Formats: sequence, C-alpha cells, structure tokens
Amino acid sequence: MSDKIEKVNIDEIICLHITSWVGLAIGAEHYYGCLKPYDYNVNIEDVELKREITEISEARWLNKKNGCDIYQVGDVTNLFNTERQLIQVARKEYKKHFPKTKVILLGDSGRSCPQEIILGPRNLKKFNNSLWKAYEYAWKEGKKYNLPDEKILEIIEPIEEEWEKIWIKKWKGIW
Repeated sequence: MSDKIEKVNIDEIICLHITSWVGLAIGAEHYYGCLKPYDYNVNIEDVELKREITEISEARWLNKKNGCDIYQVGDVTNLFNTERQLIQVARKEYKKHFPKTKVILLGDSGRSCPQEIILGPRNLKKFNNSLWKAYEYAWKEGKKYNLPDEKILEIIEPIEEEWEKIWIKKWKGIW
C-alpha cells in the first residue's frame, strides 16, 4: 500500500500543537493551539489559533468564572471549548499562514514517532493513521497492564520502523 502514497515534502507539513490541562488540573476547561512548521529549521513563526466568541451565554459564563465583565460577543479569544472546535479552526485557518501545506499532523515537530494526520492525502492519511492507532493502543494497553516501559518499547518498535519507512526512508530528506 505504501507505494501508492503521495509524496509530501517537509515544507508541506505543519503540526497542530494542542495544549490543555483538561483532565489533569481541577477546573481546567479550555484547549489552546498553535500551528507550527514541521521543519523546525525554517524561520517561520508559530501561529496561535484564535476564535470569536459567538454566544452571549459563553461571554456571560467567562465573565462569571473570571470575576470580571470584559468578555462580549464578537471578542477574539484563544480559549477553545473542545479539541474538535480547535481542529475545525485549524482546518479553516492553516492556508492563510502556511499556503504550501498538504499535511497537518496532530502533534509536534519534536516527536519522531507516529502522529495522527488530521488533513492530508487520503492514502497517506489512512496508512499513517493506522500505524498511529496501533502505536497509541500498544502504549495504553501496556500501561493498563503495568508492563515495564522496556517491554512496551519492544512491542511498538515494529510500528515505529514501519512509520519510519514512510517518513524517513521513502522520502529521503524528510528530516
């Protein structure tokens, strides 16, 4: 299947880096995100994603939560209510800042392991995301059953090797 995967150059890949304390810190409710070039050697600024507050109920809730009266409908904020909302804005905004983009990875340029593709050529996305799902499943199940990290690494090594065939060996110069 990998022979039918469209070639993508490193300068055509960006990352959607999402940060949040949701599920980790009491009271955390928002997601934040930025688009960044996959190639960290290029001199292009990361782009913080923002959206408009569109509902009066949200503005009132933010004002109440923060003990202020500054949020209004129409205000621009970097607070996103869900990861999905953030991904939707990234899909709308990326071409304005990174016009050559063919692939958006959900992750970070500093990772050299499978990451989910949220936008890209169909065959590449399908094959890559199957590896990403296997990788994530192996980590979660390994942790669930208290396997030592060395054992988990042994399990995921073939997945990483297959992923590297796509991203490194097939397209020399991707890193």
